[in-house]
Amino acid sequence: LYYSVTRKFTEIEKLYLNLLQKNPKSAIAKKRLAELYLAQGDTQTSKRFISEILENDAGDVDAHFFRGRINVAENNSQKAFDDLTIVTRSRPQFAPGFFFLGVACSKQD
Repeated sequence: LYYSVTRKFTEIEKLYLNLLQKNPKSAIAKKRLAELYLAQGDTQTSKRFISEILENDAGDVDAHFFRGRINVAENNSQKAFDDLTIVTRSRPQFAPGFFFLGVACSKQD
């Protein structure tokens, strides 16, 4: 995200919250907000958006990827492993899925 790199969090947050207000079911807006909050270290808010997506579509691979990243950030290795395994099996060419799966595995006891 351009705004994450340039640290214009407030601007992008307003943009996607406005989009959600117009379309409360927008998975794209929820994913972008989850990514934005995760970049800021706010895993709870990020997790809330991802949970909403998975409630409506349990097979959303992107949402599993984000939830896996959130769980890595929260040191929930087993939960991260479970989500990221779904990602790597569904998208074997998606290198970030394997990277974060490796991070999750390295944090397990």
